[in-house]
Amino acid sequence: MASPAVVAEDIEVPKELLPEIPPLPIGDYRVPILTTLGILLGLFLLGMLWRWYRRSTALPALPLTSYQQLLSDLKKSRQLLGQAPHFCSALCFALKSYLQREYHLPLTCRTTEEFLNLFSKSTQFSWQQVALLSDVLQSSDVAKFAREALTEDVQKELFIKTCRFARFVRIHHRKPKSTPAT
Repeated sequence: MASPAVVAEDIEVPKELLPEIPPLPIGDYRVPILTTLGILLGLFLLGMLWRWYRRSTALPALPLTSYQQLLSDLKKSRQLLGQAPHFCSALCFALKSYLQREYHLPLTCRTTEEFLNLFSKSTQFSWQQVALLSDVLQSSDVAKFAREALTEDVQKELFIKTCRFARFVRIHHRKPKSTPAT
């Protein structure tokens, strides 16, 4: 039978009898810091390569439709609201460019009178559309060439009429959906 070990708490052991404990090595901390910096640099480079890869394999942007281009031009002209000659020029350009793209006519090279005569004789446009178009273009010509100051309210009204004309043309000239053959 083994006797239980007695622990003496009050006994002091002389230092000479204790085994020698080596000091803890402090070590060189440059190695972990360089390793951490190397890992961070590697992650940064991988991120840059991933970004370059995503850009190089991205799908090309689809070209804008004629109506989307008109909306973009109208947005640019709206930013010029308050500067009557510049606003009216941008508004006329947006309208004429849209109609030129839609109907394949050289309209931006024509005067307003030639332009309106061409569209008043057309059977594709109702008298409402021609009236809206003529009102916008003639008021814009007055602001551009006669240097008559248009108030901001009149400019807003011209912008609204242009948007109404574009929406009217888009709704009434939509191509019918094709039906599948049975």
